[in-house]
This record gives sequence, C-alpha cells and structure tokens, in this order.
Amino acid sequence: MQRDVFHFKTVAVPYEVARRFMRDDPARLFSPALEGGSLEDDEIAGMLEVDLDGIILGADVTLEIGDFEEIVEPLPLSRRKIGWHAAEHAGMFPILGGELEVFPVGEGRTQVTFTCHYRPPLKAIGAIADTVYLHRVADECLDKFFNRLVESLEQLGAQSRS
Repeated sequence: MQRDVFHFKTVAVPYEVARRFMRDDPARLFSPALEGGSLEDDEIAGMLEVDLDGIILGADVTLEIGDFEEIVEPLPLSRRKIGWHAAEHAGMFPILGGELEVFPVGEGRTQVTFTCHYRPPLKAIGAIADTVYLHRVADECLDKFFNRLVESLEQLGAQSRS
C-alpha cells in the first residue's frame, strides 16, 4: 500500500532565488525543515516530531537530497527529488519519496509544491494501522515538514533581499 500526499503554497520569494537554493544549496534550504537538522554528504539528519492529541511522537530521520532538474520551456520549473527514512529501525517507520517543485507565479512570487508518497511499515499490519490511525501521524509530519521548509525558503528570500 502506498499513500500519496500533496502540499502547495505561494510565497513572496522571487523564482530566481528559490531556484538558486534548490540547485546550489539544497542543504541550507532543507536543514531547517528537520528539528536539529545537520548535513553529512548529501544527507541531512534530524528529527521529525508531532503532537497528536497530546501524544508526542517523533523519530530521527535521514533526509536524502536527490537529483535536481530544471525545465525552461514552456514554463520555468525547478524540481528536486527528496526522500527520508528512519535513522534507526527503518523497518518500523514509513519510507517517504517525493519531489519539491518551484515555479514562478508572478512578479516576485513562487509556487512551492511538495508531492510525495509513503509506504507504511510492517506490510499488512502496517497498512491496517495506517488506515486506522497512523495516517494522521504521517500527515501531521508531512504538514510540519512542508511548513518548516516554506518558512526556510521565505527566510532565505528575505536574506537575499538584504
């Protein structure tokens, strides 16, 4: 079983700035999306933690920064593949794969799109647990990751204007 998740947001950051960080310095863009994110090679280690109804769940994860692709026509678009897995006991946690895309939507504005999929762990048992409750954990983690990533891009955009 695989679940698909989609997030998007328009930010007041010029496309050229978003593209530059996606292409040239993805670690600086992605590190703040994980709590305590630190870079080693093409991987960022950090924690994903969520609070669901007063229950705090978290795991140390490794974020893998994949290939960068730039499309120029018919409309400009930059895309970077990413994925993550639990740093320890990977078989007990979902594995995520996805893409982050940025494209211009007006003067000084960029659309940020995060499309991903994850597979629950533990085969049939994990699929049942995901259907009943764990999809909420995954959704909350992905929401938090995406929102922190967008905040990181907005901060980098503000710094580049200074």
